[in-house]
Amino acid sequence: MAKKTTPDVKDTVWGVYALPNNIPLWANPNYLENTCRVLPPSDAQPKGLLVLLPGQGGDSSYLLKVISRPIYDNIGKVDMSLYSSVSHDLPNPGYLNGHTDNQLVRAKDGSFLAVKSCLNWAPIANPKPSQRICIRDREPDTHFGCRGTEVVWRGQLVSTRVGAELEWQMQGFIDPYVLGNGLYGYPRPLGCPDDEYPNGRPVSSLSKQCKDPVPWTCSSLAAQCNQLKQEIKNLKEKIDDYCDPELIKHSSELGGKCKGWVNQLNQKGQQAAAWACDLQGWWTAPGSDRPEVYACPFTGYLYLTATFKSGQFPLPDGTTAPHREDTRVLFSRDQGKSWDMLNFEGSPMSGPLVITSTPNGRLFLYHWGRDSTRFYGRLLCSNIFDYKNNAVPKIAQVILGNEHKVGVDPQGGHYLSYEPLPNSKPLGILEYWDIVNGSPIKTQPPDVTMKENDETIAHPSISRVSADGSTSRVRVSLLALNVHGRNIYAIVDIGVVDQGGQPSLEPGSLRLAGRIEARDPANYSVLHGTFIDPDYISMPPDVVSNASLFYWLEWPRRIQPNEPPNWTLPQDMSVRGCIFDGSPSTQSKIIPLSVTSGALRSWKDHDPGGDYMSGGFFYHNGLNYLAQWREPDAIRANIVRYIPQPTINIRVP
Repeated sequence: MAKKTTPDVKDTVWGVYALPNNIPLWANPNYLENTCRVLPPSDAQPKGLLVLLPGQGGDSSYLLKVISRPIYDNIGKVDMSLYSSVSHDLPNPGYLNGHTDNQLVRAKDGSFLAVKSCLNWAPIANPKPSQRICIRDREPDTHFGCRGTEVVWRGQLVSTRVGAELEWQMQGFIDPYVLGNGLYGYPRPLGCPDDEYPNGRPVSSLSKQCKDPVPWTCSSLAAQCNQLKQEIKNLKEKIDDYCDPELIKHSSELGGKCKGWVNQLNQKGQQAAAWACDLQGWWTAPGSDRPEVYACPFTGYLYLTATFKSGQFPLPDGTTAPHREDTRVLFSRDQGKSWDMLNFEGSPMSGPLVITSTPNGRLFLYHWGRDSTRFYGRLLCSNIFDYKNNAVPKIAQVILGNEHKVGVDPQGGHYLSYEPLPNSKPLGILEYWDIVNGSPIKTQPPDVTMKENDETIAHPSISRVSADGSTSRVRVSLLALNVHGRNIYAIVDIGVVDQGGQPSLEPGSLRLAGRIEARDPANYSVLHGTFIDPDYISMPPDVVSNASLFYWLEWPRRIQPNEPPNWTLPQDMSVRGCIFDGSPSTQSKIIPLSVTSGALRSWKDHDPGGDYMSGGFFYHNGLNYLAQWREPDAIRANIVRYIPQPTINIRVP
């Protein structure tokens, strides 16, 4: 018999179901850029647990909190009370200020791993001059040695008198002073006003920074440097007054004193250089941006991708450290306590770089790119490595292949291709566009009527298709424009095989799995589309599924680029979703997720939530997907239950 691929359900028929009303998760403050995961009901926690890691909101940019609530109430119904949610502070050793970017995942052992971008001024052993620069954050707080870090906390269930609760402990952090031997650990110069380009004036050279007045100085460092500068001044005056060469000729005692003063001057000059006394002011922290985190349920490895930024900085040897801005892939074998970089040589990657893996342990990475003529997706992957013996995955430079298809679907024609980028090294890229009346729509997304940063920011997504170790297949989303100039998504199946030691496009695997557009395709765009996959954690061992929920925001176009959204349209913002299942993938019907009494509900606002709209999977009497999003008055969610069509097993004689 084949493995069971349908959940154990009663009195139901196959299909996609959502709650008729939304769960209010949190209202005050109304946080933005939130990520979420779910703990299914268990003997230790019969009601299950929904965990939300908020990004930013209210009066504080320095948010180090986690929100949790039960999924079900005392009688087994979904808990719809806003007051069931409680917030907890994450442990802070006293040198962290939390920023906005965050990710939340469940590790292979079922624990939660929360990752938060933080300003960090942890003590440094034998700091270099570049590590003693005084840095100011968004508030007037200043500390020397500040750098941006990705901090990891681990949440585990612990028994209490009333059941079980999550207990959080700090695991560690990714320190740019250490990563790559400090390659990304140099402060970044600021322009005038005191902001980074493009918000502030660009800095063409280190000498063009604003120096007068120095906008901030750490008090303890300033006191040390001021005392040192005074001592240097006093020594110079002594030397100028007493150490005339003619006088020294006639007094060996004076010559000895002068030699001592010169030695002291050199030592104090070296000390001032070591303390970076002449380099203070008008610098901001090195660090990372747009992190994505993935906990592989098959290998147990934890992966993180982010864009690491380091600035031009004068070095003691007279040279200048170069500005760096690279998207890198890191991995951890100990749930975030320590990290290593995966080597990748080839065409630069860009963030966000989203991640998944297949049951054979192969790592997949996907991002969007563009040049002057094309908008494309780019898929990278690792080899199949021996993770049981702690092997290091190797990321391929490219996935070679050459395949294109012209198809007809209910919405019209389309062109889909995966082939090398012209006029470059062999770099496989994925392209899609609609064909209307025989003409391809090659205008690059996003929707030109959307000008806010969060509306145009890249938001690729990737989903696992392979349900066993025999194949390496994924689904990806790719943004395009329809005939009205509104955003649409192509959902594409794509597979990889190894040929000559190099991963290559699996012949015949390239396929349009779905095309997503708004209910009103002339006036609305789709944004922030997100896959939620089965996580293979806390699932029955005989249940295997590659069914994924894809959900998105539908956002009204703007009449003019600088005007507010057009609230006179029939609908404003709303959330819908559908299931992709199987290999090749099939798309379910689209259902509303922002709802009142089962009917689609919209709200009037634009969502500044970035691309962190992500939810969680949990297995409880079947496949369940928790989708969350932000509205003006609250963070809300819906639970989608998917019941696959039963598989009929036929015994072959």
